[in-house]
Amino acid sequence: MLGTNYEITPESEQSKKYPDIVIVKKKYGIVSSIELKKLYVRDQSNNKIVKTELNYENYESELRDYLKGAPFVILTNLEKWFLFSHKDYMKTNEIKPIKEYIFEDFVENVQNIGFQEFIFKESIEGKG
Repeated sequence: MLGTNYEITPESEQSKKYPDIVIVKKKYGIVSSIELKKLYVRDQSNNKIVKTELNYENYESELRDYLKGAPFVILTNLEKWFLFSHKDYMKTNEIKPIKEYIFEDFVENVQNIGFQEFIFKESIEGKG
């Protein structure tokens, strides 16, 4: 889906201050960082598995750190996908996504036009 010009680097084992995945394009550098969150957790009160709601506001501190080192950051639980821009963050100092996607839409767009092209297109078209 990404092509041969990309490298995917997992989170550093030495530090948890880095995103789970960093996507690097050869001869370009870091394209995006991806932070994965749990879609399901065990409810301690009844020991059942329950679906969680991904709220980007709960991860503002992490997102601020990640946006300092990448042009784009994706926060996802593999169902919801939030796309954030370093440029927008530097302008406003606010953590607000460019756009929110569901899994199928995100994957379809990446397959149709490519990963880097898709996130650049979304940042140009603005929030919507």
